[in-house]
Amino acid sequence: MWRVGLRNQSSAVQLQASSSVMKNRAKDNIVFQKLLEQKDCFDLKNKIKWQDMYKARMHLGHSVIMRNPFMEPYILGCRNGTDIIDLDQSRAQLLIALNFIGHVALRGGTILFMPNSEGSSSRAALKAAKEAGEYCDTSVNEPVFVSDNATRVEPDIVILLNCLGKTPGVLPRHITGCCERNIPIIGIVDTDINPSMISYPIPCNDESTLSVNYVLKQMVDVILNAKELRNSIQGYGSHMAQSNIEKNFQNVVPSSYDMSS
Repeated sequence: MWRVGLRNQSSAVQLQASSSVMKNRAKDNIVFQKLLEQKDCFDLKNKIKWQDMYKARMHLGHSVIMRNPFMEPYILGCRNGTDIIDLDQSRAQLLIALNFIGHVALRGGTILFMPNSEGSSSRAALKAAKEAGEYCDTSVNEPVFVSDNATRVEPDIVILLNCLGKTPGVLPRHITGCCERNIPIIGIVDTDINPSMISYPIPCNDESTLSVNYVLKQMVDVILNAKELRNSIQGYGSHMAQSNIEKNFQNVVPSSYDMSS
């Protein structure tokens, strides 16, 4: 009888703890949804400036003869035989992509950086993933997440720095693997790329170290900001006073969100 009573008491405690966890998650989801309704909750429009993109040489595309016709909507014109990317378009697409990345990080999603090339892009992707506390797959031929590797990562989104395959006209395995698994792709697309299979294309010079590093820095910043915001939301009940919540998130948290219960 004593053992049965102890077991029942333990089950009751576990049930109560589980109920509390579910309640807290429900509260968090209310805030997450409210944040999702904000047009620019990460204040990206004030951070992404046209002048900085120009200095990073994001506007320089490839030779006109290498132009992919599907990239024409993002091309402003050409100069000395080189396509010039419309930075207004690049900025708009970058804002959309960064906002999506931020909300995935806010929900605790897994983000995978994939350079799909060797050299400086691979090192930059590794550095960005480390700073953001996320994952990086530097394989060139077969991505780890489409293999049978026991240590593979199942990403929620993939950030692809090079969307060009080795064989002309053939999509790289990094893109087809994501499509097979319904994984959204955020990709840097230069003027020689077909952006049709990229969920969130960012028209940008993919060969300039300055350009790629600029985009990666914005991605790392929004991921870290989103994680910090997530930790603040999850710490409402035990780490933050009601007054601080109302002060810092008065435009985000609905009035019906009771932190004390």
